[in-house]
Amino acid sequence: MLGVRAGIPPPPAAPPLAPGRRGGPRQPARPRRRPAHRLHLRGRRDRRNPPRPAGRTARPPRLQHRHRPRRRHARARRRDRETPPGLAGRPRRRAARDGAGRHRGPQGRARHHASPRARLHPPRPAGRGARPHPGRPRNRPPAHPRKQPVTQPALALGGTTYSWLHQAPFHDALRDLAATGFRQIEITTAAPHLQASGFGAYERHELRRHLADLGLTVTSVNPGFLDINLISPSNDFRRASLDAVLGEIELAHDLEAPIVILIPGRRHALSPAPAEACRWWLDQALHILLDRAERLGVTIALETSPYGYLGDARQLSQVVDEIAAPNLGIAYDVANTITQEDPLDGVRTAGHRIRIAHMSDTWRDRWAHTSPGRGEVDFARYAEALRSIGFGGVTIFELVDLEPPLPRLRDDIAAFEKLGWSVERTGTVPWHPTGASEA
Repeated sequence: MLGVRAGIPPPPAAPPLAPGRRGGPRQPARPRRRPAHRLHLRGRRDRRNPPRPAGRTARPPRLQHRHRPRRRHARARRRDRETPPGLAGRPRRRAARDGAGRHRGPQGRARHHASPRARLHPPRPAGRGARPHPGRPRNRPPAHPRKQPVTQPALALGGTTYSWLHQAPFHDALRDLAATGFRQIEITTAAPHLQASGFGAYERHELRRHLADLGLTVTSVNPGFLDINLISPSNDFRRASLDAVLGEIELAHDLEAPIVILIPGRRHALSPAPAEACRWWLDQALHILLDRAERLGVTIALETSPYGYLGDARQLSQVVDEIAAPNLGIAYDVANTITQEDPLDGVRTAGHRIRIAHMSDTWRDRWAHTSPGRGEVDFARYAEALRSIGFGGVTIFELVDLEPPLPRLRDDIAAFEKLGWSVERTGTVPWHPTGASEA
């Protein structure tokens, strides 16, 4: 055949055309159109570079599909809406920039255009003096400062030689108190330890030096009132009691103790003296005692007692307010008043009149002065009550239960320290407490 090489078969004949289809050369297949949601993936490089040259292995050129114009930024659309019609064609004034390339506002402060993610997670400040937050000055506190835990000040805790009465000699009691950790103590002037009437000037000088060597400070002097009664119907007994308390005031002055504890008195259970007579005897004795105490710089603190006469905070507060002496106050003993009133209410009733506090554990049906945890006293509420009135004096722990005070006294101190007391804390005894409000 003409035009056909020998040995090469001719190409197969084309299949017949389908009905309705025109004949002619076959057109190349049209490339598949890219989905519309992937049009944004084509970068400028695809639109800018020319197609590859046609060759044997060259791919067909990409077709430039038509798509709608790119949507303008929201800020530009907002600017077009806010621009008046007369200024639409004017060129926009270029914003001033600082050295870092940031826009400056009308007040000269930098405007930071950060994405929501950048605002939630700002970058760490670079350098020591960098601002932790770009939009807040250094001297302005944060909008929501972190609350710091509030710590209550510790209450001063002191001991007493009363714990060693009939247990050990007086000077042994002082050494044990210092070894236990106490710094402020109360001296009980009762036999066989110490009696003010038989304690001369030299003995008082030696005692002051011994206390200084041990690092102890005498906060108060407590006669114990085993044989003292200022409201006794007996004139001789009242006079002897008055002389005994006057001697305690002089001893407190010589030992530089600012407080003398005073119990108003005791009434006979079967045949008590009239209340009016008892009050008159007490007022006469207090006027003599307060006059002497004021000259020596000593405060008299009336103690709440379980004897049934002026034993609660309300009655003692009434006496203190009526006499109105600057060196007259209250010594509140929680173990003596638990059967008469709630200690929380009693402390708040006495309020600023309290000069010194006593505490020990006891029972409601049996009077005692024992270790904490044995009785029914709620010492946590007692500490709360003392803090509520702004008490800054000393709380004396009276451990008097005919048992050896050591070694359990250390465990008792640890129990009180958990409730807010401290033997390292030093209390004060002001005549006129500052910032105190009357109950």
